[in-house]
Order: sequence, then C-alpha cells, then structure tokens
Amino acid sequence: MFQRVLAFLHALFVIVAEVAEGTEGPPEGLAPLDRSKPFAGQFREYMNHNMTMTCHGDFRVWFYNKVIEKAGEVRIASIGYLTILTRGR
Repeated sequence: MFQRVLAFLHALFVIVAEVAEGTEGPPEGLAPLDRSKPFAGQFREYMNHNMTMTCHGDFRVWFYNKVIEKAGEVRIASIGYLTILTRGR
C-alpha cells in the first residue's frame, strides 16, 4: 500500500511539473500560463474550469487520468531505509 501511495505522489508531482513547464497545454477556453503570475492560482483555475456540482471539469479529469497512468508506470523498490523510484512496465 505504501508503495502505491509513493507512486501516486511521484506521478502527481511529475504531471504538475509538466503543466508548470508548459509541456501540457491549458484547458480549452483558458489562456496559457502567465509566468509573471503565481502558478498556484492559475493551476486552481485550470482544475476548476468547467466544473459543476454534478461533474468534474475536463482538465481535472484529464489531469487525474494522467496521474493514474503515470503512477502505473512507476515501480518502487524498497531496500532497507532506501526507497528507489524506477521506471518499469
């Protein structure tokens, strides 16, 4: 269980970094990231875009699908106190 949590967190930060770097585009209808503004507020806008009380927005769905996909690619080997992230399939 602990290894799955680590894989999820690793994937979460990798995908957030890709969004921050601009390698993943903005949701349809929103402007690209403005580097002169704080990232957190813009990311929140992305995550809340087109969200309603009954469904999640397209970007939020895409984001977590990418995180789950990436987490499935990560293998974590625990060696004593050392935890190693490796890419495997």
